Amino acid sequence: MVDAQWFAEHAGDAGVALLDLRPAQQYQRAHVTGSFSAPYQKWRMERKDLSGMAPSPEQMEKMLSALGVTAETHIVLLSGGFSAGDLASATRAFWTLKLIGHDKASILDGGLSGLPQPLLRKLLTQAVPAKPKPTQYVAKVNNDILATDQTILDAAKHHVGVNDARSVAEYIGLYVTPEERPGAIPGATNVPYDWITVNGGGKLRSAETLRAVFALQGVDLSKPQITYCHTGHRASLNWFVMRELLGVADVKLYDASMANWARNPERPIKALITP
Repeated sequence: MVDAQWFAEHAGDAGVALLDLRPAQQYQRAHVTGSFSAPYQKWRMERKDLSGMAPSPEQMEKMLSALGVTAETHIVLLSGGFSAGDLASATRAFWTLKLIGHDKASILDGGLSGLPQPLLRKLLTQAVPAKPKPTQYVAKVNNDILATDQTILDAAKHHVGVNDARSVAEYIGLYVTPEERPGAIPGATNVPYDWITVNGGGKLRSAETLRAVFALQGVDLSKPQITYCHTGHRASLNWFVMRELLGVADVKLYDASMANWARNPERPIKALITP
């Protein structure tokens, strides 16, 4: 995470790439000087009839090369910052960068809306930026942070915790969608992703508060963890907090999540309530 002070001092530094995750139309209306448009929709693809999956390494190489990024570039991800969902777009993009082995990445805490208004007015422009010089980005895939169906099935015997980032209503089986069986993966704890930000906004709560929230919900942070939600968007926020702020060394994101798990009748699901 980088804060407003860091951003004010380093946003224009050489070797720093500011990637704006907002929709292209919002970027065109106003954006930070020197930033480039990298809409969140480009960070999630449809694969095997599942939406919201991680792009292939080749797709990421193509996108980052066009943005002028190299392995040495410090990428700073900019969200709108209006909600936990906005921040989750940044944490999901951050996870995707880690998945292809890009270590130099940060997120602007609170997003653009979290910047002090005088600073934001100073930085914003409508000018079209010069196109970056294309590079030949090479991905170095790191599947250690990616969970699969088998990882979930083996979690209990390997003493790995499973954490559900969806709402309480989804977790207990009260909220039902036509394409999914209601409920949660058996044994999963539940920390709704919007509990992680201040009042459901775009700024993270303190590490002390977050540690207390996870403990209250029965998450053992001394154990490896797997996070999931519906398509891996919300769960990326839980993944980021556990790995980057709370010191859990081994955290995986199940990007297929319940969109995949719940449609397979052979996969166990437990509903705590019958709607």
